[in-house]
Amino acid sequence: MSKTHLLRPLTKIFGVVPIILGFLSLSFVVPTVTAQDTIITDRPDFTESGVSVPKGKVQVEGGFSLVDFGGINVFSLPETLVRIGMKDGLELRIGIPDYEDWEFKSGIGNLKIGAKLEIDDLLDGWETAAIATIEFPTGDDDIGSDHLSVDVLLAGGTELNDIYSFGSQVSVSLSGTDDGVDLGIGGTAVVSRSVAESLSSFLELAVSIPDFGEMELILHGGMAYLVQKNMQLDVHLGLGLTEESPDILFGAGFSVIL
Repeated sequence: MSKTHLLRPLTKIFGVVPIILGFLSLSFVVPTVTAQDTIITDRPDFTESGVSVPKGKVQVEGGFSLVDFGGINVFSLPETLVRIGMKDGLELRIGIPDYEDWEFKSGIGNLKIGAKLEIDDLLDGWETAAIATIEFPTGDDDIGSDHLSVDVLLAGGTELNDIYSFGSQVSVSLSGTDDGVDLGIGGTAVVSRSVAESLSSFLELAVSIPDFGEMELILHGGMAYLVQKNMQLDVHLGLGLTEESPDILFGAGFSVIL
C-alpha cells in the first residue's frame, strides 16, 4: 500500500492537517515579533531542550498522537511527562504510562522515570543538558516491553539570531530482550522560528537506528501557541522517509508550569 493511499484517510480524519502544513510553511517567511521569555517545553518536537525546570516548579506536558504504521493506526494518550525542579539545573522526570490502541489490541504502556541535568559551558553559546531515563516493564501484555530499558541523551540548543534557533541531540538506548540487550542510537536536528509574541514553529529531522538495523527517518514539523506565559498549546505532523519509519504521525498537546 502506497504512502499516498494511506495519507488520504488520515487527511479526511484530520481535515486541519493541510491548513497546518500551509501555516507552518508560511510561518517561516512572514514578518516576526520577538518572542517573550516564557515556558520552555520538551514537546512537540523530538529534540529535548537543554534547559531544566526551575527549582520548586512543576511542569506537566501531555497530549495525544495518531501514528500510521503501514495501514495500522496507533492512537495514544495522555503522553504525560511530569517535570519537577529539584534544584538549579536538575529536574526529576516522570513519564506517566500511556493508553495505547493498536486496532487489534489496547492497554497501558510502561512507566518511565528519569532526570535532566544541565551542563554549563559545554559549548560556547549553547544551553546543554544530559537526560537519562529508565523504562520499567509495568505495562500490559503486548503493549509495554517485558524488559527494562535505559535511554541516555545529550541535548542542546542555541539562538541563531532574534528569530531563529537551532537544537540537536544524540541518544543511546539499551533495551532488554529475551536474548540479551539491544543497542540503539539516534539523533535529531531542529530549526525553530519565532513567528509572533505567542507563536512559534519548527522543522525537524529525526533519525534512529534500533539495534543497528534499518534506519528510521522522520521529517517533522509543528507549531506552538502560548495561551499565557505558563501555558502552551501545540500541534505537530511527521512524515516517514524510509520503509522502517511510520508513514505519518499527527499529534497535539498542552503544557503548563506551576
